[in-house]
Amino acid sequence: MKDVEYEGLKKFMGLFYEFCMVKPSHRPESHPLIVLERLEKQSRLQAKRGLEMAINDCIEYSNEWNPDIVAMADKLFVLNGAPSLTEVRAKYSRRYTNQ
Repeated sequence: MKDVEYEGLKKFMGLFYEFCMVKPSHRPESHPLIVLERLEKQSRLQAKRGLEMAINDCIEYSNEWNPDIVAMADKLFVLNGAPSLTEVRAKYSRRYTNQ
């Protein structure tokens, strides 16, 4: 994974978490971007592998979303400079590449 792609997916993952997973009871240090940044300090390669797994989890988590929710997520992500969910699904999920 190239660094530019990594940074875009990192932004996507942070927005995805904030869009649908963050809860008031979650501690700030458990935010995926904080965890990923700690991992980057140890190993950029490990951080990239962890991000790939997290992206797969995001795709799986959103599998059952209806088109309206996907469109809302796409708009939010793009407006914040991240790839859309639709783009991420197309590139990283075999399920969506054949549709």
